[in-house]
Amino acid sequence: MFTSRFARASVIAASLLALEACGSASVEPAQSAQAGLTRAPISAAAQLDGRMRAYAEAFAEVPLRDGQRAEIEKLLVEAQTRHEGMGRARADLSTAIAAQMRAGAIDRAALAPRFEALAAERAKAEPLDHAAMERVHALLDASQREALVAAAQAKMHAEHHGERGAQGPHDMKRMGDELNLTEEQRGKLREAMMARRGEHRGDHEGAAADAPEHRGGHHGGPMGEMKAHWERMAAAFKSDHFVMSELAPPHGDPARAMGDHMLDMIEVALPVLTPEQRNLAAAKLLERARRGEEPAAR
Repeated sequence: MFTSRFARASVIAASLLALEACGSASVEPAQSAQAGLTRAPISAAAQLDGRMRAYAEAFAEVPLRDGQRAEIEKLLVEAQTRHEGMGRARADLSTAIAAQMRAGAIDRAALAPRFEALAAERAKAEPLDHAAMERVHALLDASQREALVAAAQAKMHAEHHGERGAQGPHDMKRMGDELNLTEEQRGKLREAMMARRGEHRGDHEGAAADAPEHRGGHHGGPMGEMKAHWERMAAAFKSDHFVMSELAPPHGDPARAMGDHMLDMIEVALPVLTPEQRNLAAAKLLERARRGEEPAAR
């Protein structure tokens, strides 16, 4: 729950990892069928931002005892404080990538120190993040864990199919609409991205061909690997045995692979875009960073 995303793998990394900050709706306390359990907002939600507020909103949908809610609130506030350095490093990285986008070329060597700074901040937070996730697991009973994962998955689905539009196959069209691409530009961009994916497919498939997530049908490069990792996290969190050190991705950090993939796509897109479109794309990257999304990981 408290790792970075994307990271980071969170309790609900299973499902909350991709969530952004969204407005916290008022939730009327509702008495659970079990005595002493209520659904109610996390009182510190207004003090939280980014993913911490999103996590608080998911917890608001889970029947909790007062003592559980108080400890979860404390863990959320501590996590937000712990991630302040990560937020600064992420903002610095996003600013640097946006500047390169405006200039029309990605310089990975120049970005490397900023990626390393973000990775260092993650590494500092990770042990405490993992302990917090395991503590949340220990606090909740089986039905509460099921409810939390279900709430997280529902919020993820709403996020991906709501105000930002459907993700995945529709990303290209959405991006084209946002940047006002011409039909000629859309065609060139599709061809260039397919060519870049083809360059990497052989290495990726060779490295991951034996992975359970691929044998089970989870394809799609880094996104497929991350989805499979989230699903393993969700299944473990709902079970009685949840140990973060046992849940490391089998082929390295999928968030890093997604970051490299993201930079690949930016590199492919920049020659197709006009200066005005590059400026618009950079502005959208910064907007996403302000909402707490990872610009990329390396």
